[in-house]
Amino acid sequence: MSDQQTTFSGEYIFSIICGLTSVYLVEKNAPGTHPLIKYFIIPIFITYLILLFLNTVAPQFNESTQKFNNYVKDKSNNSINSIGYIKIFPPLFAILIIFIILLYNHNFDQKKNK
Repeated sequence: MSDQQTTFSGEYIFSIICGLTSVYLVEKNAPGTHPLIKYFIIPIFITYLILLFLNTVAPQFNESTQKFNNYVKDKSNNSINSIGYIKIFPPLFAILIIFIILLYNHNFDQKKNK
């Protein structure tokens, strides 16, 4: 047994999206196809081919997606920290939830029977 674990990376996300897209395209263009072929064999085959292609042609794809992921995380964390609304937002959110509940219960209805 290997001690190395497979991690869910950008390659897998991209290949799964391509596999699901192939299911959609087969369903749209050939709706009479046998469900076993349409929902199982074709997506697995497409996913395998995409993974094989990415590992062969673009071996640095995982590193690039990891760098992009780190960039997005860093930018979002910095922008959230620079806004400063984190300290004020939870009470406002609680007030918003209470207001929505009151609206849902028709507490602000002006046409109530007196």
